[in-house]
Amino acid sequence: MIGRVARAFLLRGLREELSYRVAFGLRLLTMAFSLASFFFLSRFIDAGRSPHLSPYGGDYLSFGLVGMIVLNLQFVAVSAYPQSIREAQVAGTLEAMLSTPTPGWQVLICAPLYRFASAFLWAALYLAAGALLLEVRFAHANAASLLLAVPLCVVAFASLGFFAAAITMLLRRSDPISYSLGGLSALLGGVFYPTAVLPAWLRGLGKLLPITHALETIRRASFTGAGPGELAAPLGGLALFCAVSVPLGLLAFGWALRRTRHDGSLTHF
Repeated sequence: MIGRVARAFLLRGLREELSYRVAFGLRLLTMAFSLASFFFLSRFIDAGRSPHLSPYGGDYLSFGLVGMIVLNLQFVAVSAYPQSIREAQVAGTLEAMLSTPTPGWQVLICAPLYRFASAFLWAALYLAAGALLLEVRFAHANAASLLLAVPLCVVAFASLGFFAAAITMLLRRSDPISYSLGGLSALLGGVFYPTAVLPAWLRGLGKLLPITHALETIRRASFTGAGPGELAAPLGGLALFCAVSVPLGLLAFGWALRRTRHDGSLTHF
């Protein structure tokens, strides 16, 4: 059942994407501008060779590129669910989707699958462009660590999207979480600078965010070849976050769905 649901949503997303070809070209331009900005910024920062970059290979271009990619992946994962809910509310299709024999949790999980697939495609394009044009190197990457880290990152980020979808369903407004979470992550999560430069109390707050553990794991696995044993702390942090946030997020969405059905606001927008 869930396989057919997933395929249906993927095909719908692909058809919508193919109908807006100009957007693809604009995203390519955005990628080029972003890569150029990081390249020139890295020339400025690498001239000083900050010791805080040593645990991540010492190269700011690689450090910043991974930070930007993971931040974008988090934004997509957190915003995809509420965006799908909001679009269905406005189009008047939400009740029809949730009134089918398909369980509500399958609709929630599968509705934004194309957005996830697109995000991974663009991440691959960024990495390929960085390797081919800017000489970003992944020669020491540890595949075992990355195979553990990337799925945990996606699940952790997506679980936050469950909460955002619940809020969107209740308030019938656009997602209020993804942008504020993105700003907080950029400040505390080590996206554009190592968390070591932060005061101790801010580093403590940053450890509550999944992106902090995600970036620590992915960067060290990618650029220094750190194995799962060396990354036990950040991998454990991601796993713990998933274990707590996923069931709570699904419970929150289920409660919001029952609440809107009970008060008759499911079809309101």
